[in-house]
Order: sequence, then C-alpha cells, then structure tokens
Amino acid sequence: DARAVAALGRFDVVLCSDVLYGHLEATAVKLAETAHALCDETHGAVFLSYFPREKLEADTPFFRRCDALFRDPVPRDVGGCARDDEDLWFFEYTPRSAGVT
Repeated sequence: DARAVAALGRFDVVLCSDVLYGHLEATAVKLAETAHALCDETHGAVFLSYFPREKLEADTPFFRRCDALFRDPVPRDVGGCARDDEDLWFFEYTPRSAGVT
C-alpha cells in the first residue's frame, strides 16, 4: 500500500532476500515498485539476493520491472555465503532518474 510505503520514507539501503517465489505477475511487479519506492533516489541502493528456486521465467516480470525502474544491476560477490553448487545471485540496483517508469 502506497501510504504505508510513504510513511516509512526512503532509505539508503534496501535489502531484499528470499522474496521471489514465482509470484503472480502483478505481485512481482509490485515488489519491484515497492523496493524502488523505499530506495533514496539520490544515493540509495537496493541489494537483492536471488536463488532461482523455480524456473527463472516465473520471476521475469520482477526483473523486467526492475529494468524500467533501476539502472543496470551490478553483480556483487556473495562472499562465500553460498556453497559451490548453489546458484545464488547478488545484485546492487540503483534508481534511474526521477520520472522514469
């Protein structure tokens, strides 16, 4: 809900972990929009850890919306948190200029 997000304000760091599970498209899009709304547009960043539990295609709406709201993601090292056999991704997203949707 937009009022709840507005009441929280904006943050320098928004951490998203274990949030994608092949949601309905509308839910995935709202998740990306909420992360963007919470992120300070000037010097904020969203850090997303992602483990493709189901098919990556199921989470495509989230990543497509992130492409519109954020600059290209910067891959980050997970620092030994994942086992060698795990496909764990860690990205840093920074918001595009205001007015871009």
